[in-house]
Amino acid sequence: MCNGLLELQVLNLYGNQFYGQIPSGIYKCRKLQQLVLPLNRFSGSMPREIGNLTTLKVLRLGQNNLEGAIPQEVGNLFSLETLNIRFNGLTGLIPTAIFNISSLKILNLVVNNLSGNLPEDVCYCPSIY
Repeated sequence: MCNGLLELQVLNLYGNQFYGQIPSGIYKCRKLQQLVLPLNRFSGSMPREIGNLTTLKVLRLGQNNLEGAIPQEVGNLFSLETLNIRFNGLTGLIPTAIFNISSLKILNLVVNNLSGNLPEDVCYCPSIY
């Protein structure tokens, strides 16, 4: 996808009818700051390659059909300010690596199938409010 879009900083496809897995080419867009894909029909899991988008500030994947675990690689998104993956079918534990993102201000995981204990690290994340 990003062969010709290497300078792409914002990809906003909010509220369409896109389906299938999120194209893997998106994870090659190394200057991407906002990935906004809510209200579509994307399915499959969140790939570990999401951690390659280290300049990402906003990641919004809510209201799709994503399933499986949230990958630990989300913790590589050191510039991330907003993580909104609400209303999906995500399962498993919340990766503790999320709470190492010191720039994170908004974390929205509502209406998924996450389980286990809420990590103790949530108390140490200085920027979440």
